Amino acid sequence: MISLFLSLASIGLLLSACTLPKVVSTNPDTFAQISSIYASNGTLITQVPTNIVRIPIPLSQMGSEIPKAVVAIEDRRYWKRGPIDIKSTIRAALADLSAGAVVQGGSTIEEQLVKLELGTPKRTLAEKTHEILLSLGSLAGTTKSIVLDKYLNDVYLGEGTYGIQAASLRYFSLNANQLNLVQAALLAGLINAPSAYDPILHPALALYRRNQVLNALYVNRQITKQQLSSSLSAPIQLNPSNTVVNPKLGYFSETVLNEAATLPALGSTPTQRLNLIEHGGLKIVTTEVQSQQKQAQKAVLDGIPNSANMPSGALVSINPANGAIEALVGGPGYNSGKAYSQFNMATQAQRPSGSTFKVIALAEALTQGFTAKSVFYAPKVLYVAPANHQSAWVVHNYEGEPTGYMTLLTATALSVNTVYAQLITKIGPANVVSMAHAMGIKSPLLPYNSIVLGAQPVTPLDMASVNATLADYGTYNAPYSISAIYDSSGKLIYSHALHPKQVLSPTIAATEIQILTHVMTEGTGVNASLYRPAAGKTGTGENWADAWFAGFVPQLATVVWVGYPSGEVPMIPPTTPIYVTGGSWPARIFAQYMTSALAASPIEQFRTPTSFAVAPPVPTTTSPPKVSTTVTTPSTALTNVIGMPVSLAESTLSGQGFKVSLSFAPSSEYPPGYAISQSPSPGVALVKDATIDLTVAKGTLTYPSIVVVPNLLGLTASQANETISSVSLSGSCTTNQQTGTSGANQTPQAVWEQSPIPGTQVPLGSTITCYNNP
Repeated sequence: MISLFLSLASIGLLLSACTLPKVVSTNPDTFAQISSIYASNGTLITQVPTNIVRIPIPLSQMGSEIPKAVVAIEDRRYWKRGPIDIKSTIRAALADLSAGAVVQGGSTIEEQLVKLELGTPKRTLAEKTHEILLSLGSLAGTTKSIVLDKYLNDVYLGEGTYGIQAASLRYFSLNANQLNLVQAALLAGLINAPSAYDPILHPALALYRRNQVLNALYVNRQITKQQLSSSLSAPIQLNPSNTVVNPKLGYFSETVLNEAATLPALGSTPTQRLNLIEHGGLKIVTTEVQSQQKQAQKAVLDGIPNSANMPSGALVSINPANGAIEALVGGPGYNSGKAYSQFNMATQAQRPSGSTFKVIALAEALTQGFTAKSVFYAPKVLYVAPANHQSAWVVHNYEGEPTGYMTLLTATALSVNTVYAQLITKIGPANVVSMAHAMGIKSPLLPYNSIVLGAQPVTPLDMASVNATLADYGTYNAPYSISAIYDSSGKLIYSHALHPKQVLSPTIAATEIQILTHVMTEGTGVNASLYRPAAGKTGTGENWADAWFAGFVPQLATVVWVGYPSGEVPMIPPTTPIYVTGGSWPARIFAQYMTSALAASPIEQFRTPTSFAVAPPVPTTTSPPKVSTTVTTPSTALTNVIGMPVSLAESTLSGQGFKVSLSFAPSSEYPPGYAISQSPSPGVALVKDATIDLTVAKGTLTYPSIVVVPNLLGLTASQANETISSVSLSGSCTTNQQTGTSGANQTPQAVWEQSPIPGTQVPLGSTITCYNNP
């Protein structure tokens, strides 16, 4: 009766298995293989570090000893039966039924392979039955050799090794086909309990288990009695080698791995993605151009003195046409052992960008209607009153920067802070924040006026993305470092897709590029000159703690940062040999790298703003045009000439065929002789010979007198008021008790606060505010 029941059960299992799908592995360690990272040309850069190694080889390259030993100890009837060992399975099932749980093994090599692919052990009777069904279904039609090949490549053998080849190298420094009988027996014995029988950690237990395998080989008639006797007496002789992959990464490779960890194509969770990256045998093809990467590393090393306690450098270089990161240097050397050497300054460090941020404010200003010829007065020191919950802001120009009236082009080329401080109050910091994020800044930003001078921290990758957007005439392509990923079988599982977005008018971008070329030819960036059309911007952080150069040609955008990874350390003597500004070391690094990187590239000209003019549509029909009986008069859009000198404004309008009628009026915004308004408004379509009413600021072009604000702190109210009057300033002190401060400021009638602060340069007649104790 029992035998009949078992026969029916066996038939039922077989029938059920016919409809089972193939098993898909969910265990990341099952097929542990080394993943590799390649340059854009297919050259191997490095391998992904992992503590798990699998080196697949075909069964034909494993020699004869290993397959014999494994079959003898794990499944001695393997070659004599079908996919499931019915006898041993039924025997185990009877014992399990009697005990009410699984108490016997009985797993064949096929069943073990299924468990490996499932990734979790099955211990209940129901799970054991399911395991058998899966084995039948998944391995139906598969040859014995293929099953054994897969099993011997997937089984775990301790010390982080999966598969016979990896284990042979780990324990004996031999290929699998070089193993002798006793060596093969030792490896076969590890399958049952790789940690317990680890010959490196537990040689006595390993010897005991090896001899069990040798006896199984003898019982299975695979070796003679003489072979058994000589093998049992042989000592364990190991020759271990380190097969765990711990290659040297670099800043670019680290960036690649971080990007890969975000890709949904590699898994739905971060853990799944990380497991596949480390153990999936992936081929990751990157955007790195190896020649440029080497040139970038050399330029950063050459550009900073090689002596103790010098700052570090970072560089990011992006192809503007698609956002591909072609070179990236994140510090002094990823494997140099120096402090912060494995902190990637190119992608992880957020530092104040200084005046390189002005390119974003300039884009917003041009969008709002300012032009390269817009005129500002640039004092040496500018006091910006508190607004929108911001504190008062005192802006200084760097030593040697010009003062007086100048155009926005000149202020940009010479990086005049007080002009850009005025500009931000006109265009609005919130608008600049929006423009920054649109152009490629991913770091968080706050809408404060000081943003225009790069006071808020961003990464070099952020700024490289912004400049790539400009170089591609306002088209933003998200920066990326991975082009494609292939799985261990060579199947493409990820390919980067471009999603270009026009975030800035091409005409505006081309106009800004024209302005930024002057930085390179006559401004603060002359040290970055490339002897080909190039645009860029220098940046120097507060107290010389960060120095930047950001620039581009049509084919390549590059940003260089120099500073101390440990924090905001002033790069001034004696800490550094010179005062390090964006126009010094960063500009020279930029020039050296770009000159080398572009050596084989043709010289390209930037497009002009007028090249983006929309051409009239081409007729799509050959039908004769309809004859209109309406007479039309050609019209021209009126150019914006506000902010131009009157002579230039008149010639511009006359060149468009318009007549000009001049009038004069006082202006607090524009200097005498500059156009302050026009009617009709700019952009209106007018016929030829139309008259334009142009209003010009009247008066004589003179610079306003500048007064240095005196120090009133500690004076009595009457003394302070007398001092204010004596230097031709206005205002007086207000009585208001200072609280929470001890010392001199508690003195009766003493001035304890003033605005602007002492030393600020302000125009003659400016108002001073101060407060004194009762």
